[in-house]
Amino acid sequence: MENQIEWKRRAHEEIDRLESFMVDLFLSNPLAGSLTVPNRSKTFKQKLLAEHQIATLQDQICNTSKGLIKSYEIKENDG
Repeated sequence: MENQIEWKRRAHEEIDRLESFMVDLFLSNPLAGSLTVPNRSKTFKQKLLAEHQIATLQDQICNTSKGLIKSYEIKENDG
């Protein structure tokens, strides 16, 4: 069974990995988040796909971070 410190270490690594992937998405799709792309173009579809992927990554980062915060709060309340 994994101890708490190992779980926290892996959670921090997972957040770093997700952030790195998000940066790669932004760099490969510089128009993501902008309003300058006309609708129904191939570029618009690529932009939209990148934005959905980025939103999913943000959700994963938030969920992992919430778990970490709870684990640190529990430790502080016990100690």
